[in-house]
Amino acid sequence: MVNDRRTDGTQSIGWLTSQTQPATLYSYGVVVGQAGFLPELGKDGLSMTLAGQLLARLFRRPSWVHRPMLTITGITPYTRLDHLQHLIDQLAARGFPFALSIVSVAQNTNLKAFHRYTKVLRSVEKAGGLIFWSPATEIGTQRLNETELRSVFQIELASLGADRVIPVGVSAAGYWNRSVRRQRAVLNQATHVLMLPDQPQKLEQPSAEPEAAVTTSQQFDTGIVGIPFKAFETATFRGKIKFTQPTALLVNMPAGQREINDLMQQLQTSNFKWFDPVQDQLKTTLKTAATSYGYRAGQYLFNGEPITDLDAGMTEFSDSHQRVVKTSWMNQIIQWQSQALLWLFAGIGLLLAGLLIVGRHIYRGKFIHSHMNKDR
Repeated sequence: MVNDRRTDGTQSIGWLTSQTQPATLYSYGVVVGQAGFLPELGKDGLSMTLAGQLLARLFRRPSWVHRPMLTITGITPYTRLDHLQHLIDQLAARGFPFALSIVSVAQNTNLKAFHRYTKVLRSVEKAGGLIFWSPATEIGTQRLNETELRSVFQIELASLGADRVIPVGVSAAGYWNRSVRRQRAVLNQATHVLMLPDQPQKLEQPSAEPEAAVTTSQQFDTGIVGIPFKAFETATFRGKIKFTQPTALLVNMPAGQREINDLMQQLQTSNFKWFDPVQDQLKTTLKTAATSYGYRAGQYLFNGEPITDLDAGMTEFSDSHQRVVKTSWMNQIIQWQSQALLWLFAGIGLLLAGLLIVGRHIYRGKFIHSHMNKDR
């Protein structure tokens, strides 16, 4: 259904061109007075962009053109870190400002595998990239009550901050902003929230506490709409697309080197002018308990104080990120006992081997001697 009528005072948002000859031009979105019309409400691509323009025009909100933020999603502690590091190096070498939406863990954060993960994330920060913390929505946190969810949020953020990984905001699926407990536990703590597309939840279970009805979404200092980058693959004049709302173009983490090279070629030919947090003077705040993390146009802050060295305090880790831990007296006794038993078993094994060799030699000597006597 399209609008084929034009009256005085009609404001058109975007245009549709028919494939018939001669071509007919139709308004995609229409605003007439206090009424608005869209032929469809798409969830990605140009339809989402035009819907934002129509809403701004309909409610007479001031609008500015925003440069999209290139965002890599699907980053977890189980991601191939060599591939992730290669992707970071390629983006930095080509001068593409970028952000990562990462998932962390609340347990086993003292293992060297976790510190290898955070080391790569620090390289993102040093390359000028941004990090958005994302709750692990598909592995159980949606079934936590508000107190438990807040606890997971604080633990994960504290463990990241201890390794100088400073998220600038939160990224979560859109339905999180339709949940009061998720808003209060997580989203309200950030000035910048990246709303990701909702994903089908096939194994969704009832939440641990009843969900309160939500009639309005939380308003943030900056709410960023996430749209898949591939949704614009068929757009012809991508350089002319205007984003009137803060927008992130989402790219899933490439699976291998070939996919990374393909992505670099797509970005080179996309003609998008990407959001640069330094040039655009980005300022963010993320709070948890009594701790505050901040970002000011390239400068990271901890409780309002600038972090001058992201690698400070990380020198106790070797290249393999193994902590140097002083062995306790109990562990020393256990290690001594283990070594003593190892030497005891080794000695018994050698003794048995010697007896076996001697016995075989005696037995063989008797057998050969008796055999020679019979031949005589």
